[in-house]
Amino acid sequence: MKKEIEKANDVWLMLVWIYIAAAVYSILYSSFFFKELIMSAAGVGLLANYFIRKRKCKDDMRTDEMAKRISGDSKGVLVLLAAVIVVSKIAGHLYYTKVKKEIGF
Repeated sequence: MKKEIEKANDVWLMLVWIYIAAAVYSILYSSFFFKELIMSAAGVGLLANYFIRKRKCKDDMRTDEMAKRISGDSKGVLVLLAAVIVVSKIAGHLYYTKVKKEIGF
């Protein structure tokens, strides 16, 4: 179970970095809006949450079987949701940039 938690934490960290990279890309290559700033702040907040959680928990994870099962299912859903958000943000940005160029706006 410990390896699964470490693997989920590594995937979570990777997705947070992708989220932050997408926010930075949006800030650099599009007109600067307040939403990109909020997106960057959310990414930094998620990164801070990861490091605080990793520092607090360390190796003494004491949970029962039901909590382990629920935690595993919820982390899978959250990872999938984060991936969908990042992909849709990048795809939407690329599509609307293309549309903006086509109509000359």
